[in-house]
Amino acid sequence: MAACSRTALLLCLAKTVASWTDASKPLTAEEVRNAFDGFKAFFRRDYADEDEEARRFSNFQATMETVRQHNSDEQRTWDMGLNQFSDMTDAEFESQVLMAPQKCSATGSTSYQMPSPTVPDSALEKKMDWRSYGVISEVKNQGSCGSCWAFSTAGCLEAHLAIKMRSTWKAPRLSEQQLVDCAQAFNNHGCNGGLPAQAFEYVRSAGGLSTEFHYPYKAKTLKCSFK
Repeated sequence: MAACSRTALLLCLAKTVASWTDASKPLTAEEVRNAFDGFKAFFRRDYADEDEEARRFSNFQATMETVRQHNSDEQRTWDMGLNQFSDMTDAEFESQVLMAPQKCSATGSTSYQMPSPTVPDSALEKKMDWRSYGVISEVKNQGSCGSCWAFSTAGCLEAHLAIKMRSTWKAPRLSEQQLVDCAQAFNNHGCNGGLPAQAFEYVRSAGGLSTEFHYPYKAKTLKCSFK
């Protein structure tokens, strides 16, 4: 990877990952080191000592190889990339980022039955990728907060707004934090879990969602401040 300015580091990393489509061709030591240096600069890594840096470099190499192997598969339907967790082991990620299993409305049993489709399969497109229309939001990070239900709800609403208004208006990013803080009366539990169906009921009752800009995400349950 060529030397990059701070503002161009993410683009450089993305281009580097995009070039990893031939796992049969090993990367040079310089390519690996440059990618790691770019990763450290972009995510502002400052390791305690040389031993820790060596461990993180080894973890990063393993992640790179996993990405390369996956992205070289011509039958893949999605691409892997690097992120802020790329210098961690799986065990570290599980202990530091993932959470214990939840017991809430989202994990209980339900008697709900999905209705039969009203449109026959023959009337549908064989393939539809809303990403090519700019409809799907970017990947977001919920942190160590059990708010996947809030992100699912906000993302769904963002997509539907984008579909409805895509010719004249760019859909805003909506506030997951509002759902985390304010939707408890609808059997949701902030960072301890919830369900999109119940979150939609809250949105209808509240009259909508604020934008992410006006009600930013904090990855913890706070007092509701939506007015």
